[in-house]
Amino acid sequence: MTMTAPVMNNIFSDVLDYLKLRWGETLSNATSDRRRKIDLRIVHKVKKLELSHSECAKAPTPAKAVHDRSKCLRTLKGVLDNFLKEDLSDEEVQDSKILGIQFSGLNGQIIGVDLLEDGLYFGLEGSTFNFPAQLTNIKCLRGALETLYFFKQNIVKKAKLIPDLKNFNHPYNKIFHSGALSEAKHFKIKFIRKTHFTPREKRNSRTQGSD
Repeated sequence: MTMTAPVMNNIFSDVLDYLKLRWGETLSNATSDRRRKIDLRIVHKVKKLELSHSECAKAPTPAKAVHDRSKCLRTLKGVLDNFLKEDLSDEEVQDSKILGIQFSGLNGQIIGVDLLEDGLYFGLEGSTFNFPAQLTNIKCLRGALETLYFFKQNIVKKAKLIPDLKNFNHPYNKIFHSGALSEAKHFKIKFIRKTHFTPREKRNSRTQGSD
């Protein structure tokens, strides 16, 4: 994360009043499996709602790359489910995809998950990019930054859809509309299904069996 963190922090520097980038294998609230540590979580500061997960690796083997991709897609599904539990409109959830990034050394790719129909989650593969080994490679750097700013725009868009907590916390809303304000009513709320992770015992046995 030597190069990744400074670049991402700079790209998100103008929205850090309401978004926080949490680096360094922190535990996620978006999954029921609390043992899953995430390399980068982007969190709404006020609502504490996670809006993205990303995985970082220095030089992964093909097996490690597949493992990180599988893990990230599952945890992104948890982020999506929690986002859809917000009080959003049918129009706002039409484009409900949640994006993350799989970083691998100087390489990266945007990935994501969307919920299309009842229980039908769709994994997405977005643009790939490379950080230049030397900053003189302006074309390579420009391509990476364009991809990362596109990623940022998606996160900011989702953050701005979250209901205003100032209205939610108003005394009259608590008295007369408690529950109604936080209850999702859009059509996708009925599509959500539970996330399943491989039990730790099976993960360990697979690892031992491959040795």
